Amino acid sequence: MKRFRQPEAFALVQQYFEPLLFSARMDSPSTIRVLLVDEAAGESLLLTGLPCRLSLSRAEITGLINTIDLDAAALRPALLSKLKRPRLLG
Repeated sequence: MKRFRQPEAFALVQQYFEPLLFSARMDSPSTIRVLLVDEAAGESLLLTGLPCRLSLSRAEITGLINTIDLDAAALRPALLSKLKRPRLLG
């Protein structure tokens, strides 16, 4: 099973959330904080404490995307309205 290091995994997550800006950094040894920004609307969302490892499988990347998606939809549904929605990793 192929694993992706965080920078590669985060690049895939960024592609999913385009045209939003996506940035992530370690919060603790096992969690990250994610910032989604819609520059055009001047809107942003910070999510903290998301579980993440230093390397991720495709399934873990998909799980991370789903977690971000669900949290963002619950907290700021308008932020997700401009997404291109490429196919999920599988």
